[in-house]
Amino acid sequence: MSLVPQWIRRSLGPSRSALLAQLRAEPHTVEQLARALHLTPSAVRSHLALLEQDGMVDRTPIRRAARGKPAFAYRLTKNARVLLSSAYAPAAAHLAAALQDRLGAYDAVAVFRAAGRSLAIRHRSGSARVRSRLEDAASAITALGGRAELGERTDAYIVSSDHCPLSALTSEHPAACHLLEALVGEIAGVHARQRCAHGAMSRCRFEIQRQETVSDASGDTGE
Repeated sequence: MSLVPQWIRRSLGPSRSALLAQLRAEPHTVEQLARALHLTPSAVRSHLALLEQDGMVDRTPIRRAARGKPAFAYRLTKNARVLLSSAYAPAAAHLAAALQDRLGAYDAVAVFRAAGRSLAIRHRSGSARVRSRLEDAASAITALGGRAELGERTDAYIVSSDHCPLSALTSEHPAACHLLEALVGEIAGVHARQRCAHGAMSRCRFEIQRQETVSDASGDTGE
């Protein structure tokens, strides 16, 4: 059984897929990879350069017994380990089910909200204007795997995405939408309400009432 999913093998080709499979266990130097895969060091370096550009591998320094040029080993990045694993979605779904069974629906929602606020920290906006912060919230959902945009009505802002980045989770556990709801609210500094569509084609929709937006540093609501 291959250590690299079939869709990745089709995309990257046999050589780069073999490199990823070799690196799943531990970091390797160019020379070690060349010997293991029966490739020339030059070919290995070329493949590794492309994988590095794609954020799949990075380098870590290693010590050599003798002095000389700095030596590096290549290892999988965290993003690559996520892509190479099929465990995250089912594990998250079972975790959500366990939370609701153990805590009850109300407390489980509180946990999802706390996770969303924590996740928002790395995407937090520095803008003083509400609209700009909501655009940053939409960008954060896109960065997480959605395709979000900011829309407006006369009474509300709307952050929507025609693809939910947590669809494998929210399709079975709609309460998980509160994670992204809290993320949007935390980034934008406003109260967001989720109005998401669940099921096979989950879609995100978060509404922010204009009268509830807090005045920004310029003295308006960012409109």
